[in-house]
Amino acid sequence: EASDGKAAIELGVDGSLNLAALSGNGTITAKGSADGILLSAGAKGLNVSGTTIDMSDSTSTGVGIHNQAGISGIRLDNTTININDGIGIYTGATLDKTNSGNINVSGGIGLLLQNTDGTATANNLDLSGSDGLFIDISGSGGRGIVANLAGSDRIVDSAVNINVNHSAGG
Repeated sequence: EASDGKAAIELGVDGSLNLAALSGNGTITAKGSADGILLSAGAKGLNVSGTTIDMSDSTSTGVGIHNQAGISGIRLDNTTININDGIGIYTGATLDKTNSGNINVSGGIGLLLQNTDGTATANNLDLSGSDGLFIDISGSGGRGIVANLAGSDRIVDSAVNINVNHSAGG
């Protein structure tokens, strides 16, 4: 568990984490400004399986999975991310094509596709095999997928199920 600071888990240069290799289910909790999992510059990979990233505390404003490394292919398998006013996944690169689980959003963003410096990404987002991934929005201002793309030929291909359960969400 992390309260403020960088993250509950940070992957640095040449770091990778495969939570599918672990037996059982676990929970990663981050509060305040802390991220759940931070992939810093030089990180190589992330596979999250059977894990809950809990950022639902009223003080939580961080990112569930923060891809500062800019790597593609992060995979979610039966993963739950609970977000209050932060961001579930923040990446400038596409995730794995096939993902499953739930991203539960109150007033934040489920998936933000843009470079982590805030600029538009020149990458496409291919989640065409992710019909097992659900983004559920329960609060005012909550949003499912936000894509800030550079260029007119960029594509968002998504099979993700987005459920807006608040009249001021979406």
